[in-house]
Amino acid sequence: MVAFILTSLGDALLSEGDLFNAITEYKRQLFRGEGNSETVLLKIGYAYYVRRKYDYAAYYFSLSRKQFPEAVYLQAIALIKGNDGPTALYLVEGDTSVMGRWVRALAFVSLGRYKRAKTVLDSLGVNPPIRWNGRVYVALSYLLPGSEHLLLGRYSEGIKTMVANLLAFGGAYYLIKRKLYYDLVLYVPTILLRFYEGGVSRVKKHIAEDNTRVIDRIADSLVTKIMAPVLPPSTR
Repeated sequence: MVAFILTSLGDALLSEGDLFNAITEYKRQLFRGEGNSETVLLKIGYAYYVRRKYDYAAYYFSLSRKQFPEAVYLQAIALIKGNDGPTALYLVEGDTSVMGRWVRALAFVSLGRYKRAKTVLDSLGVNPPIRWNGRVYVALSYLLPGSEHLLLGRYSEGIKTMVANLLAFGGAYYLIKRKLYYDLVLYVPTILLRFYEGGVSRVKKHIAEDNTRVIDRIADSLVTKIMAPVLPPSTR
């Protein structure tokens, strides 16, 4: 495990949440050759990670892997958060450690490979609240528009979607009954499909957002766990 090393000013700034100046100070330390360079690189990567600059975080984590092998997990997590799941998966391919399996599972989820993700998580004996059955929600949105939003806990949006689609289908029925077929041809793509397909698109977006939130929580907890021996106490 990485060793605890305190480097005063940079650590103080990091503890205060002054990430920009913390990064600047850490880079000055590297330039002056002060302290353990790979530990400083690790902290720079962490500061960039907290700032959500995941490409920079992944880069600096990669530079510290020689002394800190656990940094490969940090690099992979930053890549996942930066929407580069394939590269993250490559980094931990064949890694059967607990941390390696966690990272692989997150990479699989980020890529939409839910069966593989569930297999890995089952091997860890955990079942995070990931929307595994996304196709079921999408199917429901086609069969009964609005019901899928209710099941996802978005009650207001579900009711609005149901009402909008009922009105839209009602309008189509009215045009058919009055034999206004020309108006129907114009109505279907402009009004009916807008509400119908719009509901399907929104449910897909909500599922992706829900799964992203779960990934973010798990990823952040793993990063904190790996970085704990290196970070100042107040940032853990």
